[in-house]
Amino acid sequence: MANRSTKIDRSLAWRPLSSPPESPELYEVYLDATEGLLQWNGSAWVPFASAPSTAGINFLAAEDRDGESPNTNWYRYNDTQTVTITNASPGVFTVASTTGYYNGMPITFSTTGALPTGLTALTTYYVTNLGVDGAGKYRVSATLGGADVNTSSAGSGTHTARPLVPTTAVGASSSLNFAITSTAGEVIRGDGSYKGAKDAAVRAGEGFAVPFTVDDGYADYPRSQVVKLAYRVTADFDYGSGTTVDPSDITAWVLDLTTSRLIPITPFTLDGSGQFVAEFQPDKGSSDFILALHVSSVNALAWDFIWDDNSIGPADVVPQATVTKPKAYTPTFTGFGTVASVNFHWHQVGSVIQINGRFTTGTVTATEARISLPNGLTVDADIFSADRQVGAWGRDAVANTERLCIANGGQTYFKFTTASNGLTALNGSSIAGSSELITVQVEMPITGWDSGALVAVQDAHRSVHLESIGHSPSGTISTTFAGSGSITFGFPSSYRDNSGSFNGTTFTVPTHGDYLIQCQVRQTGTEAVNDLLQLFVAVNGVERLSGFRRLEATVLSANECQVHGVLTLNSGDLVTFRFASTTSAVAFSGGATSDYLTITRIGAAAAVLASEKVRARYTSTSGQSIPNSTVTVINFDTKEYDSHNKVATGAAWKFTADVAGVYSVK
Repeated sequence: MANRSTKIDRSLAWRPLSSPPESPELYEVYLDATEGLLQWNGSAWVPFASAPSTAGINFLAAEDRDGESPNTNWYRYNDTQTVTITNASPGVFTVASTTGYYNGMPITFSTTGALPTGLTALTTYYVTNLGVDGAGKYRVSATLGGADVNTSSAGSGTHTARPLVPTTAVGASSSLNFAITSTAGEVIRGDGSYKGAKDAAVRAGEGFAVPFTVDDGYADYPRSQVVKLAYRVTADFDYGSGTTVDPSDITAWVLDLTTSRLIPITPFTLDGSGQFVAEFQPDKGSSDFILALHVSSVNALAWDFIWDDNSIGPADVVPQATVTKPKAYTPTFTGFGTVASVNFHWHQVGSVIQINGRFTTGTVTATEARISLPNGLTVDADIFSADRQVGAWGRDAVANTERLCIANGGQTYFKFTTASNGLTALNGSSIAGSSELITVQVEMPITGWDSGALVAVQDAHRSVHLESIGHSPSGTISTTFAGSGSITFGFPSSYRDNSGSFNGTTFTVPTHGDYLIQCQVRQTGTEAVNDLLQLFVAVNGVERLSGFRRLEATVLSANECQVHGVLTLNSGDLVTFRFASTTSAVAFSGGATSDYLTITRIGAAAAVLASEKVRARYTSTSGQSIPNSTVTVINFDTKEYDSHNKVATGAAWKFTADVAGVYSVK
């Protein structure tokens, strides 16, 4: 992938020059007929191998995506740093720079001597309390979201911090080797392929990277991007189990240079198929990125990683118009008196609403005849700047002549006229008599409605489903309600995971979307009346959903706690399940049906591509009596918004679903 979105499908032919170019730009490269590849360092032409770099990136004239020419934008990097560790509770870790670090980042440590007591070399830890103790300082926990690790000795030797994800992917020299191989049996395509080699030592925290850009249009209107490359490895390369806790030796990531943010891509591990295809979602306004192939394991065996045919570009998309099913509604009528036998339906087609209806007039009046649009929708003023014909109407009592419906931008209704009156809206008494049957059929553009949706083929139709019934969560959590403990789930015969995203403790979101999460666990042990149990779902260590149960019975040998809800999740988010109680110890006991966990991406293959959103928010500040042992309807009587006006307030408060689907209720 060259600069912007130009793809080079053949090797580049470099023509040697007898003399260097005149007025070269900084870092310009040319092929000299006698001295080989040279680069301008600002004052002289120097051999490319010793040419300077900016932030670890060599700026080259072009790139061959097949690795067949002598130039490439790929380079090696090293994100490891020397770290000092205090002997304290908790231990504090200090490095020269924490650029690219974040709370929850996986990291491991190696040493030339011995790590402080409390730490184990080459074990995965997670960064916590970043910057709390000062610049360049952090703490670690043994589990994601767990307690800070305490150290009880100073240790010895030089310690090295090895991030298991890229932090900057630029800078210091790497112990990895990088070259272009033309050896038969290694080359994947054409005459040459990229080759990275790791020696027989732990090199976690190092890697290979290439800068790339996204076209300005995609930066303003971000679209999923697809990363592709072909690869082969030697025997001692370890693919792991493909999870965050046991990844392949090489994992793939994208660094957003505009926002200085690490963007997970899905999938991020290699599976041994020889083809890597993954997707990521850039932020709006971001245009400059780095693709990093990061060494994320502590495998100390030597291996070669060879890759070729690498490209990065927008996901294939299919334009689809938004089409909804017809929905009934009752309009507001003006000029027609008290109407009867009302039967109206509407639906969306792209940016246009289509309405079809009939009604019987009451006592018509000398007021402009109008019928309202559903849900307070407004005619798009950017398209309609004056009255236009939007449809037709008919009278059952009188032979049909040319009768027109008209509307103007910014209005929430349509009006009535006849051909002989042009675009002049008429009163109800001018167009119909009392107790007459009127029919209408109109369509008009609506403010805020898009004409369609661009749907990423690689992503929009992807189904993600995890299901486990009777998963027998294990372990005893010793915690009070002030804390919480992680739940580890078993894997019974009924276990299903079509994306391979769950490792028993953590669900790694494979692709962005809305997810329905349902979980129930059974807690055993001695509890007291009014003890409180809490089961909650955490995303990246932050509580997002929770379920409570206050115990009311005196015999409490098996208490079940549930949590259900819908979350909008991004690729790479880490979903965990935690439990807390007012008692000091919580044990779990699984059962055939008493314990379950399901995670389903909703709105995938069978969803309306850009379905309308139904939103309502009501609050209440008035005091309401809720007696014991009585089911009481709470009246949220203050409306903040209600997109479809489907909430009825009062003693029988209720919300009536207007559109079929899964709703998040909070």
